[in-house]
Amino acid sequence: MAAIAASIFVISNDQLASLKRVCGGTSTFRALSALVWQCACAAWRLPPDAEARISFSVNARRRGSMIPVRYMGNGALMVYATGVARDIASGALEHVAGRIRTGAVGDRLPS
Repeated sequence: MAAIAASIFVISNDQLASLKRVCGGTSTFRALSALVWQCACAAWRLPPDAEARISFSVNARRRGSMIPVRYMGNGALMVYATGVARDIASGALEHVAGRIRTGAVGDRLPS
């Protein structure tokens, strides 16, 4: 069984603004996710041609989903982004953040 570790990283507003600029002015979520995904791929030492995947949930209500307006429950979808490990681990963060932006939901892209 794999060990699980947890850490808290404090990022200042200036560091976050700089990271978002490096990522092409993307959202805070995409910028931080791109950084974590890139660092994880480098740390895992995946084979260069291996598929690297990151998954996260998104609010389906804002995405033109088929959830009825009167539905009272949660409306979340699992979304994932993939890439070649070599490209994620050593590519430009803007490119990695772009992969997260165009993540797939099953067979279709989120709108």
